[in-house]
Amino acid sequence: MPVLLIARLTVRGSYVRDLELPADGTFDTVQFFLPDDGPVVYRVRTFAFDHDIHVQGLGRQPVEALRAHLDRTVGDVLAGVDEVALPTMGRPDLVAAGIGEGDLEVAPEARFAFWNPDGGRYATRAAPIAPEERDGLREVVYLGGIARFWLPGTWESEQDPRSGGCFYDPDGEGTLRLSVLTFDTSAATGPPVLRPPRKPGERQIDGGTLPTGCEFDGYEISAVEDGEDLRIRYWQIAQELPGQCRVYVFSYTYPAAAGADLAGELALLDRELRRMIPYPDPV
Repeated sequence: MPVLLIARLTVRGSYVRDLELPADGTFDTVQFFLPDDGPVVYRVRTFAFDHDIHVQGLGRQPVEALRAHLDRTVGDVLAGVDEVALPTMGRPDLVAAGIGEGDLEVAPEARFAFWNPDGGRYATRAAPIAPEERDGLREVVYLGGIARFWLPGTWESEQDPRSGGCFYDPDGEGTLRLSVLTFDTSAATGPPVLRPPRKPGERQIDGGTLPTGCEFDGYEISAVEDGEDLRIRYWQIAQELPGQCRVYVFSYTYPAAAGADLAGELALLDRELRRMIPYPDPV
C-alpha cells in the first residue's frame, strides 16, 4: 500500500527569493511518497510563499530512516509528522489520518502524490541549483542586501551608493556594472510599466517574467569608445512592490572583437543574473 510521510514546518519560505518567514496559517512541507512497489521514493518539498514545489526521486528507504532524515535536516523547524496510508489515493485517506484540511494531489504521469495543504496551485518555479553549478563562484551582497547574486570568485567588486557597482576580472576584458533605481508609485493611477519598449539601437535578446516574479528584459547595444567597437549587454529586472517600483540594471561592456572568447562568461552572467535575489520589501 502506498504511504505518504508528511512533515509540516514552522516556516513559510521561497526558494527563488531565498526567504524563510514564520508560518502564518500557510507553511512549508517536506513529504516522502513511498509507492507500494518499485525502487524509488519521491521527496516532495513545498514552499508556501510562492507555491513552489520540488520533486526528487530517491533510492528506496524505510519510513523509519526517512523520519530520522527529517529529524536531522529540518528538526529545528519541524512542527509535526504524519504518516498517511493511501489505500484509495484520495482525500479520504487524509481524513482517516486526521488531516482535515487541504487535498491529495496525484501526478500519475510522474508516479507520485503529495498533500496540498492550502489548495494553492503548486508548480516548480525554478529547478534547484546543483552545488557544482556554483563551483568557483562567490555570493555578492550588494549594498547591504538590496540585491544578491553570484559571480566568479576571482572578480573584483567595487560598490558605491551613488555610482553603483562595478565588477570585473582583473585579467579579463569585460566589466559588469549595476545600478538600482527606485520609483515612488504610491500616487500612480495605474500599474507601472515594467517592460518598456526598446529604443532605437537596442537589440532585444530575451524577456519575460522571472521565477521571483520580477519582469525581465535582456538586450544589447553597440558603442564606440576611443575608436574601439564595443558591445554592451543589459539585463534589466523590474520589481513591483507596495508603493514602489525597483529597477535593477546590469550592464556588461566588452570589446566586440572578443565576443566569441567571452561567450562562456556571457552565458554564466546570463544564468546567474536571472537568479538574482532582490530585497523583498520597500525601502
